[in-house]
Amino acid sequence: MIKKKKWIRFFLFILILPALILSRAEAEGVNPGKEGVVLVLSGGGTRGFAHVGVIQVLEKEGIPLAGIVGTSMGSIVGGLAACGYSGEELEDIIREIDLRELLNDRSETAGQGGITPGEKSLMRLEFDRSWRITGPLGGLEGRNLMERLYMLTRRASVYSFQDLPIPFAAVATDIETGEAVVLNSGDLVSAMRASISIPALFEPWEIRGRLLVDGGLVANVPVSQAKELFPGHPVIVVDVTSRGKTREQIRTVLDVIDQMITVMTDQNVEEALKEADVVIKPDVGTEAMLSTRGWDEIIARGRYATQASMTSIRAVMPKTTERIEKGKVKALPVITDVRIEGLEGYEKERLLEICREWKQKPMNAAEVDRVCRNLRERENIKFVECFLEDPNAEETAINLVVRKKPPREISVSGYASNLDPYRRLYVDLANRDVFTQGDFLNAGIGVGDEWEAYAEYLGRLKKEKQRTGLFLYSSSEKRETASSGIFDWEQYRAAFGEHFYWSPYGIYVGYMVQEVDYRGSHNNHGPLVSMKWNNMDDPIDPTRGLELSGVGWYTDDTLLGRVEVAGVEPLNDTWKFFVKGGAIFGDKSEPWTAAYLGARNELYSRADHPLKGENALWAGIGFRRLFKESWWGRMHMDIFATGGRIYRDGWDVEEDVWEAGLGFTLPGRFLNGRIFIVYDDESEWSFGYSLGQPRHYRTVP
Repeated sequence: MIKKKKWIRFFLFILILPALILSRAEAEGVNPGKEGVVLVLSGGGTRGFAHVGVIQVLEKEGIPLAGIVGTSMGSIVGGLAACGYSGEELEDIIREIDLRELLNDRSETAGQGGITPGEKSLMRLEFDRSWRITGPLGGLEGRNLMERLYMLTRRASVYSFQDLPIPFAAVATDIETGEAVVLNSGDLVSAMRASISIPALFEPWEIRGRLLVDGGLVANVPVSQAKELFPGHPVIVVDVTSRGKTREQIRTVLDVIDQMITVMTDQNVEEALKEADVVIKPDVGTEAMLSTRGWDEIIARGRYATQASMTSIRAVMPKTTERIEKGKVKALPVITDVRIEGLEGYEKERLLEICREWKQKPMNAAEVDRVCRNLRERENIKFVECFLEDPNAEETAINLVVRKKPPREISVSGYASNLDPYRRLYVDLANRDVFTQGDFLNAGIGVGDEWEAYAEYLGRLKKEKQRTGLFLYSSSEKRETASSGIFDWEQYRAAFGEHFYWSPYGIYVGYMVQEVDYRGSHNNHGPLVSMKWNNMDDPIDPTRGLELSGVGWYTDDTLLGRVEVAGVEPLNDTWKFFVKGGAIFGDKSEPWTAAYLGARNELYSRADHPLKGENALWAGIGFRRLFKESWWGRMHMDIFATGGRIYRDGWDVEEDVWEAGLGFTLPGRFLNGRIFIVYDDESEWSFGYSLGQPRHYRTVP
């Protein structure tokens, strides 16, 4: 009898042993496992912000997510959620972004003397080395969007998206074969970028030799892909696709693109929805594909629709039969070799030298991300993709595929204003890898009432933070001063030196020579130093921070130079406070070395008749408020006041000036238009406009 009881106890112990082991593992966080639903997020442009509201409710209701699969905007929201952002954090991110600026490819210039073609340009063409047109293949490259996404995804540096806090996959379309492509490893931002590549709006994105566009073309609701990736889990679909537009509702090119995608994807969406366990349809189907307002309401509609579906969601929860192991992250493989594609010669050798330390060590995802990020910051690099030869092996090679920018680019831009005389049409040419891999030659000409031309050559990077530069500049100049008369001259400059980059610092040290044609020939030369420091919180649309820049040239025992400062600080969600100011150090004895206050729009009312002096100071404050916005542009209202002072030799005050006024930005993403109404110290009103960006200021490296 006693033996029988022992056998019964032993049998019961064997039965409950697995449960005890699993319970202990969960308590210790070794292999907790994770049951839950798989969230499928459809594409739909800014309608996809409703996904944020869905995630917020699921978090509140305690519904665990076993995985997320997203298409287009669903890949953006889903990818960020997979990185560990909560629904509330996602809403904060959306509130802070300026989508128009993120999708605008304009950025700070790469060259010191001019601009890189394509930035602030009206037209841009890309060429190969045989001068055959190769692009652009779409309206937007989306590099500003990608830089923001890289900032946001750094909290989760992984190679396999399975190892994210929530397993994730993005879906794109192979434009050559028409196949749906599931992206679940490699560069997370690259996967997002491929998935949102709306044809005609965005350039296609290349990953591992495949040219990819928006996943919504073949799988706007990727249910079958989700079931294959996460078998046994209930699939919850969030459908924010367009409901279609009437003829009267098709008013812009974005409406045409939206309607085209709706017509093309309608059948695959309906079939996919039939396979889902639960379908959540926020009431956003009539919203524009790229709406510039009403995002809070779109998010709220996602919450409403999810709350209404909670009974159905809870009903499918017991269907979970398979577990996704989280907490026990698969060990990263040992790197046996590093292979570089897309770089040759010196650039390839330098990169291999940097990556040599990776060999025979477990892959360090954060270090790989750092190296790729440094590569992307180079002027001639468009993108860097990283993938493992065999992601499932314990030992494997790692591949770095570098995509360089086109060898040649030509752009056309311009500037016009009734406030100053520098109206010009610009044509710029960029040449990459001219004499050696990694160098850069930028040249351009501006023609109008006056003319200017420049050429800048930057050698390949040395030690990642230094490069040699040669800068040439020539122009015709005219100053109609307020009280000193009219001065005309031509100038020719050449500078040679070293550029150093230590973010957020940039420093140039060199030597410049100049010849001026003004009632004869005049020569000057001497050492030149310039610097820039910037801690703005966002390079695209800063809300707070400070920027400082300066240049100094010592020639003929005289220091000529200029220092500028600009800052911005938010007052609330609507208003911003900004300051600007600076100093000019000149030599009034010669027209070309004098300090001209107003010539660079320090004071708008003095732009066409600046004040001439030995030195000058100015400072201004202002308030900016969003007045009106649309997808194609935004109108801000600026209220500003600026004061300035001209000095004689010895810093004796010669004249004080001031102005106050209103400024309005004109809608138009490419024109950079502004309207000014200014009242000045002479009791005069100035009414002016400007279109484009003045570029005659960049006269030194």
